[in-house]
Amino acid sequence: MKLKGLCCIVFVYTSFLSGQNFNFPLDTPLYVNCNFGHLRSGHFHFGLDFGTQGQEEKPVLAVADGTLSRIVIRRSGYGKALYVNHANQTTSVYGHCHHFSKIIEQYIDSVLNLSHTSEFDWNVEEQHIYVSAGEIIAYSGNTGHSTGPHLHFEIRDHGRTMDPSPYIGLTPCPPHNVRP
Repeated sequence: MKLKGLCCIVFVYTSFLSGQNFNFPLDTPLYVNCNFGHLRSGHFHFGLDFGTQGQEEKPVLAVADGTLSRIVIRRSGYGKALYVNHANQTTSVYGHCHHFSKIIEQYIDSVLNLSHTSEFDWNVEEQHIYVSAGEIIAYSGNTGHSTGPHLHFEIRDHGRTMDPSPYIGLTPCPPHNVRP
């Protein structure tokens, strides 16, 4: 009985925070490599790192309907990353991707042909590339500053990074290096 009450509280808390229900960004068994708020050298980890069983190219799914707002391709940082704006004023971030969906890759090719560069940080707002909840938008990888295949996932609310756990139906966990 107590567990049912707790589940209801978590569900209400999740719905209250996100304003909409988000899906999980991977169609793989859940394995969190690094929690939100984990202290790293000189900074905190502002997302969740989901393990992909040591493999790259696992499908990455849009957690909710939205509009692609930014594409980043760098040798450092999140490597290949996507930013999707949602109706509730949040943005989901997907980092360390191997590559993106076919339509996004075609858009990138058209931009790269004009800019003559292999790295860029591009705001996509003028193109209105829509994504649907559950749509494959990328494939997990090991790009940028990464120590192995995984997906780095964030939620930003009005630009402020939030713990993504409650948005996707997970109970927030304390960072690995913090004692309760």
